[in-house]
Amino acid sequence: YQRRVRDRAPEILLGATKYSKAVDMWSLGCILGELLSGKPIFPGSSTMNQLDRIIEVTGKPSLEVLEQIDAPYAPTMIESLGEAKPRKLVDMFPNASEDAIDLLGKLLDFSPVTRYDIEQTLAHPYVAQFTIPTKSRRATRQLLCRSTIIQNLRLMIIERSCMMILLLGRRNVVAGETMTKRAEKRLKRRKRKRRKRNLTKRNRKRSTRRSRRRKKRKKTNK
Repeated sequence: YQRRVRDRAPEILLGATKYSKAVDMWSLGCILGELLSGKPIFPGSSTMNQLDRIIEVTGKPSLEVLEQIDAPYAPTMIESLGEAKPRKLVDMFPNASEDAIDLLGKLLDFSPVTRYDIEQTLAHPYVAQFTIPTKSRRATRQLLCRSTIIQNLRLMIIERSCMMILLLGRRNVVAGETMTKRAEKRLKRRKRKRRKRNLTKRNRKRSTRRSRRRKKRKKTNK
């Protein structure tokens, strides 16, 4: 489902609940036209305005085409648009080649049934020089599958090695934490011992001073 209104296919704009891959082919045509002109082909401001701009290029669809779209309100919506000024792709893209205009017209077909699919688009002369034959496509798919398997294996090995490194790092961290805890405990013990020693020294000094004072008092009393 296209988020941008200017790339939405007519069947989505008409309210079809069921649609196929032809929707993507329409958006591909819109992107191709934007590449050729440098600006959006259908710069609609709303759903009805977008349909009006599309009909200017494709023309009003017939009842058979509307039946193919399978949208209940499609006929009434198209009738409410009125007459539109027709525009040709040649006039819209004067610098584009004939092959480009031909491919663009087949991608921007109002009918999702007759609209070009991906295989027809790749076989078109405008894109043929950039496409790969079906046999080589299969070979490239096989190579891509093999390469993806190898890449997945490599990623698995890297992930496991990273996990091992992390686990070892955690163990080292835990060991380091235990070492630091032990060192802190030792420092606390040393501080306690120093405090005890200082207290004992102070107490001894106090006791000696008291004894001296007592002796002096006794002498003075005699």
